[in-house]
Amino acid sequence: MRQPKWTLDEVILAVNAYFEIGDVRKVTLDNPLVIELSKLLRALSIHKNTGAIFRNVAGVQTILKNIATLDKNAEYHLGAATKF
Repeated sequence: MRQPKWTLDEVILAVNAYFEIGDVRKVTLDNPLVIELSKLLRALSIHKNTGAIFRNVAGVQTILKNIATLDKNAEYHLGAATKF
């Protein structure tokens, strides 16, 4: 079963968390803000019939890293420093 599309409210919360974290290298599974955002999104009553993987920490981490691809100031370190 596919996960529901992100609503505007969820995206706003994710973008806010991304900028609060401030560094794409800190968007990790054990980052307290990533964990907190996952818990918040799971607690919202926006979507019905959500499963165990709904907006889990790994999924939230992926979304935050996807947001980073739109941030011209985000630096990725894949051996050598690269900007997307």
